[in-house]
Amino acid sequence: NAHKNAHKNAHKNAHKNAHGGAYGHVGVGGNAYVDDDEDAKEVNLVVECVKASKLKPADLVSKSSDPYVILTPCLKSGKHLEAFDTRPFEQSLNPLWRERFEWKISLPQLKNIIFTVKDSDAVKHDDFLGMYEHEIKHEHEGAQEHTFRLLDKHKERKTNRGTLQIRTWFGSKDKY
Repeated sequence: NAHKNAHKNAHKNAHKNAHGGAYGHVGVGGNAYVDDDEDAKEVNLVVECVKASKLKPADLVSKSSDPYVILTPCLKSGKHLEAFDTRPFEQSLNPLWRERFEWKISLPQLKNIIFTVKDSDAVKHDDFLGMYEHEIKHEHEGAQEHTFRLLDKHKERKTNRGTLQIRTWFGSKDKY
């Protein structure tokens, strides 16, 4: 148990330092403002990382993974807002996170959110399991649910890497 807790804390601190983001908790990310557009509307974007299914095992001995997701919002300017990580879900190929993250944004500047799924590893570097770039449509009514097939590092679907399910909405993180 002491080893597991030390691993969790080391992982938590490593990801905070590596990604500059929060870990395992709902948080409010960086702001994206538009200085030259008086019609720009500032809103709260909420993304719930719901679950993943049929992920590839990173540990060939246990035939399992300890998956987590890095959420990185990208602006049209090429800059990124603060990234957030879900907590690692131990020994699962079908993790259920249900974690919500929130960013204050200006809609015209937001391009997409990159979802990167990795396997947490205490001994070596974290293994890449899959990724997806999801375009955020301008403000929509209600929560939108999306399930997409994860891609490889070259954004291709050559092998089945599993699926990721998310929900997005504008407003309060407690709205839905």
